[in-house]
Amino acid sequence: MRPAPELIPAQQLSDWLPGQIDQADQRVHVHTMDFNTIGRMGNVCTSLVRAAERGIDVSVAFDRRSYMDIREAPRLERFGSELANAGGSLALLGEPLLPNPAAGRSHSKL
Repeated sequence: MRPAPELIPAQQLSDWLPGQIDQADQRVHVHTMDFNTIGRMGNVCTSLVRAAERGIDVSVAFDRRSYMDIREAPRLERFGSELANAGGSLALLGEPLLPNPAAGRSHSKL
């Protein structure tokens, strides 16, 4: 029997997710509009890589606009490499449309 859905407030999500990822026994799919690797989200990234290392099907999809933060782009590259090396996958969503880089975003939420 499947557990009842839970509503997790956004400010608690980065604390809740690592435990859920660590318990996964088949797959983990993260689909979000914005993604970063800093602060408490670092724990989520670590859990995702660990899950892929133990053979869980891990995929992460987020809007490519997350790469627009010049400070975060190298960390996202490193995370993507670590995830791929562990057997997971990363997908960038949306297509920036000039002259408005915010147009064409993937507005999916986690």
